[in-house]
Amino acid sequence: MNIKNIVMPKQKVKIVKLTDFSFPPEVFIPLKCGKFIDKFISRKGGTMPGTITVVVGEPGSGKTTLLIDKMCGVETTNENKDCLYISSEMNPIDNMELSEELPQLMGLNTLYLSDYKNPKLAMEEALDMGWDYVILDSFADTKDKVKDSDSCRISATAVETWLISLLVKNAKGKNKKKKYTAFDVIQHYTKGGTYAGSTKIKHNTTGMMFVLIDEQTNERYIIYTKNRRGDVRKRLYMELKDGELTYNERKYNDLEKAIKIQKEMDDYNIDSEDKLIDLLRVKKEEETKETLGKSEDTIDVDTIKLVNDINQKEKMENVGS
Repeated sequence: MNIKNIVMPKQKVKIVKLTDFSFPPEVFIPLKCGKFIDKFISRKGGTMPGTITVVVGEPGSGKTTLLIDKMCGVETTNENKDCLYISSEMNPIDNMELSEELPQLMGLNTLYLSDYKNPKLAMEEALDMGWDYVILDSFADTKDKVKDSDSCRISATAVETWLISLLVKNAKGKNKKKKYTAFDVIQHYTKGGTYAGSTKIKHNTTGMMFVLIDEQTNERYIIYTKNRRGDVRKRLYMELKDGELTYNERKYNDLEKAIKIQKEMDDYNIDSEDKLIDLLRVKKEEETKETLGKSEDTIDVDTIKLVNDINQKEKMENVGS
């Protein structure tokens, strides 16, 4: 096919201002779970409606445990909030056994995709009901189940595009209840320890959260590498004990203090370097004034050395920046 002969459909471009938009107040009210993680998730303290967060980690790192506990907290803390757990990997027997160490699973609204011959339609109908908070476990397995179903007639790439569009659509409140759904979407590591998903889902997310295991202490912790609603690169350690997930608030605060002290030390070093350069410049000017009226070959060696030192210092500074 000749590319020159392809006629692109016309589109209307509309330039807008934020004043052109109107959103219901609840879009800006966080869904709190009542635990310390609320502070970690967003500046407002909780999961924000209309957001899509990819939660990444290796098998057994605690992704599902973390999110199930959070969902139960959201249901308990917030009145009249509807939550849905979409399980594409686990079946009811798997979850029944898991509930022995995570009893919160027992009362959750759950969609088991393996129960449907047409998982694509099941996803569309379920999300169109309108939910405040949804866990998708997992993105890759949901995509594979839809692609491998007898009812699917589209490519793997098209399935991924459909799934992302479905999440974005509901995050924008386009469902029967007009709820701006907040999604936590589980994704896995590869065997090499890298993110297993495509860039498509990454570019359509509000946040990227990693659930990792500290190699030195064997403790589990979470960290954001992308978070449009909160901080990034901060660690929050967690522990599951007797069916209860707890967060190490003290360790988090200690790490915050350590980072602040380190920053102050870095700023002090930067200030010291700047002061040193300024001092060298002043010295250079003084030496230059003393040599005015003299021929170039009579300038003393110390002044030439000083000028060379300043130039070298500035070159190193430019390279470092």
